[in-house]
Amino acid sequence: DEGLIDTTVEATRGRHVRTVLFDPEQGAWLAGDDGLLLHSRDGGLNWTPTQEPPAAVGNAHWRSIAVHGNHTWIVGDPG
Repeated sequence: DEGLIDTTVEATRGRHVRTVLFDPEQGAWLAGDDGLLLHSRDGGLNWTPTQEPPAAVGNAHWRSIAVHGNHTWIVGDPG
C-alpha cells in the first residue's frame, strides 16, 4: 500500500469513527460515536479535539460532515 500512512488516532479513546472529510481549505475532520469530533490541519497526521459540544449533544453519534467556506456542519443522532 504505497503512499498510505498507517496512523493510530489516540484521541478517539476507543470510540467508533463513522466519517472522515478532507477539505483542501479547512483541513480534515473526523467524527463518530459518543460526541467524537476531531480536526487536523496537517493531512491527518495529528488530530485535536474540537471545542466540546454542549452536554445535550456530547453523546451524539455523528454520521456525516460537510464544509462550505468557513462553515462546518455535522449531523447524527442522539446517543
